[in-house]
Amino acid sequence: STRQVVGSVSCVEETGIREAAAFIARALQEHARGWLDDDDMIILLEGQRDLARLRANNAQIALGSRIRSTVIRLIDIALALLVGAL
Repeated sequence: STRQVVGSVSCVEETGIREAAAFIARALQEHARGWLDDDDMIILLEGQRDLARLRANNAQIALGSRIRSTVIRLIDIALALLVGAL
């Protein structure tokens, strides 16, 4: 059902958010130790931003696909009912 799709998308998003937060926290620690400079941090944070955009886009595609599939099934049912009524 759509509720299950939304739930699984939310779970994936939450996992992605936790992973990104852990990655950023680790990068900040390494920056504080001097292992990463400001340019490294900019590159890493831009990469995390791009990954977040991709995750959001993938979630929208999955949900949109499920909605389109449901609408097509509803149209098929309506057509079958109309043909049966003739």
